[in-house]
Amino acid sequence: IRDSNVQRRYLLFAPDVPLEGFLAHDERIAAHWDGLVVGGPASVEMARSRLAAFDPWDVFAAVSTWLQLGTPPTEEILEEMTAAGEDNLAGWREAFRRMPGPVLEKLLPLAATDEAESEVLAALIYARSWHGLQDPAALKALVEDDCVELRRTLARVLGWGVTDTETASGMLQELVDDPEPPVARAALWTAAMLGNGEAQEHCRELVRDGQADPFQIQTLGLLGQPADCNLLRPFLDKPELLPVTARAIGDLGSTKAVPWLIDRHTGAEDEEADEAVTAGLEILLGDLPDLGEESLQQWWPQIETPFSPSTAWLRGRERPWSQDPDDEPMESRWLSSLRTRDRAVDWLRREIPDGFFTAGDNMEALPGE
Repeated sequence: IRDSNVQRRYLLFAPDVPLEGFLAHDERIAAHWDGLVVGGPASVEMARSRLAAFDPWDVFAAVSTWLQLGTPPTEEILEEMTAAGEDNLAGWREAFRRMPGPVLEKLLPLAATDEAESEVLAALIYARSWHGLQDPAALKALVEDDCVELRRTLARVLGWGVTDTETASGMLQELVDDPEPPVARAALWTAAMLGNGEAQEHCRELVRDGQADPFQIQTLGLLGQPADCNLLRPFLDKPELLPVTARAIGDLGSTKAVPWLIDRHTGAEDEEADEAVTAGLEILLGDLPDLGEESLQQWWPQIETPFSPSTAWLRGRERPWSQDPDDEPMESRWLSSLRTRDRAVDWLRREIPDGFFTAGDNMEALPGE
């Protein structure tokens, strides 16, 4: 189940896979799980021996099997979590969110776990919040906890299934200004998901002042308006911010920015810059053709006409999706989910692609984000 779940993360944001294809993959994961169930005690024994595996995705697979098929006592689970270490606890978090909520509640009841160590408590809060089992009001005292991972987790989960948004927003106000970037970034994203546009405007102000960091640029790209590409344009001239800015401009969907991106294409002089430009152009226009001796500057005027600058675009198609709903790719569904309060798409909106909180600086698939 390890590799299948890593692949699942990609499919959640795939530009070429519709919901039907994603759900078919979940069915395959269920079939793999049935095989482990048939294995019974042998599956549990094998999983128990791999709880301290080197790769956190292996830990995820081992924990999922051990907990759900072995149903160990709460005390033993907490002992193993305490010994796991922060990296492997990421695998535990992934296992918790992929198991049914009632199973989690039975294995790790609140009364038996509220005295856990900070890193373990962070994983438990993450798990309970994912399944709607956590009262955010009970977490107020943790906003100033010394443990960075606990504060980061708190910032991440305050938008999951919360009905008391006033309490959550009050806690986020402190966490957005946290001195630790992982905490502040998680809080900014949660505030954007819960709020009324204030987080986006905060990012705009930082961009206008030339003070935005990569994550704030990325956030404006995902949640801003096509006209925001004008604000981001100057950041294309900063080599260290070109990759995230090109992607953000692509996410905004305005073909007005195509010439700006093409102007930053060096023609192999700077491979990293060219990859960034290509990524931004492909988000807007779709896969680029093999141009041979022709330059991007020559190619764009030949195909520009159908791409109205007054329309938002995603990979050469109008946004929001206007074709057969069954054909909408998962990437488009996720981007649309970010701009709605429809609770029916909460399951997708709370997911994040690989490299999200590093703004693409590290594209490793991390469990338990």
